[in-house]
Formats: sequence, C-alpha cells, structure tokens
Amino acid sequence: MDDRSEHEEFKKSCRLNRRWQLWVKTKTCALCGEVIEAYKDSSVDHIVPLSKGGKDNWSNIQITHRHCNQLKDNLNPLTFRFLNFLNKYLFKIKPRKINK
Repeated sequence: MDDRSEHEEFKKSCRLNRRWQLWVKTKTCALCGEVIEAYKDSSVDHIVPLSKGGKDNWSNIQITHRHCNQLKDNLNPLTFRFLNFLNKYLFKIKPRKINK
C-alpha cells in the first residue's frame, strides 16, 4: 500500500468514527428533528457546505438522516428547513429518494 492510499484509508476511518460518535451522542437528525433509528440511516452533514467555504471540523458537522442530507445538498440549514417546511405543510409533496 502506498502512502497516498494509506492516508485515504486513515481519513475514511476518521470519518466513520466521527459519524459513530455523533450518532451515539444524539440519535436525532439535525435537519428534520426526528430520531435516527439505525446507524446505517445516518450521515454526517457539513453545516456550511465545503463547496461554500465550510471547514471539515467538529464545529461544522452535524448528524442527519442519510435522505435528509441528500435532499439538503449544498444548501445552508436555514434555507433547507424553510424549503422543507414549505414542502411539508403547504405543498405536501412526498420526499423521493435520491439515488447517486
């Protein structure tokens, strides 16, 4: 294994550990407020997206449902919550799963 692939493996294990710690601590989605029943349904979300200058550190991450994180994409949380509110209470559109 070369240095680059070892570094990538290390980064991946750190991300998984971070996700586990956040899930165990709260088990609540920071975006929709509902309980995340299973670890496999959780995802780490950057509060300020990396694509918009956010940092990859503890103060800029939160635990979310995998599907909430996919729907949020690179929106800030306030914009996502507003659009989610409109969807949930005004338009009553069923969320669809995003496949990547």
